[in-house]
Amino acid sequence: MNTMPWRLPAGLAKLCGGQIYQLQTPAIAETVEEKNVFIRHKRVQDLLSKMDQADIAIIGVGILSDSLFIDREFLRNEDIDRLHRKGVVGEICGRFFDENGNECDTQYKDRVIGMSIDQLKKTPQVVAVTSGVERAPRGAGGSEGRYYKDIGVR
Repeated sequence: MNTMPWRLPAGLAKLCGGQIYQLQTPAIAETVEEKNVFIRHKRVQDLLSKMDQADIAIIGVGILSDSLFIDREFLRNEDIDRLHRKGVVGEICGRFFDENGNECDTQYKDRVIGMSIDQLKKTPQVVAVTSGVERAPRGAGGSEGRYYKDIGVR
């Protein structure tokens, strides 16, 4: 399992004279009510509103077979099966998307705490970070959804 270390975006922000903000909440709350408790917190509200002003977003692209959500035991095998049946091929910012890059209607959609798809699409520059050739098609789905534009596979 590869995860994006926080040192990468922090180093890039420092190099470019920018600032990094980290949202200290679960990516996906257990319930909508729990999400609402988190987003009522002033610090969380401030950070969520800053997402409307972001010049650059550095995001990870996940796939269901190698997901941080599985490693952290948020998703179980039956959850993965349910997401596959909904057409999910990947995940960006806790948002599950299909092969065309459209966000899928899942049981998690209204419980995500973080950047919305609309905010992501409005961000002038989005850098999608992933690893492995197996993730490239998922990256393409995200690109077709216009979350980010260019894909390079190494």
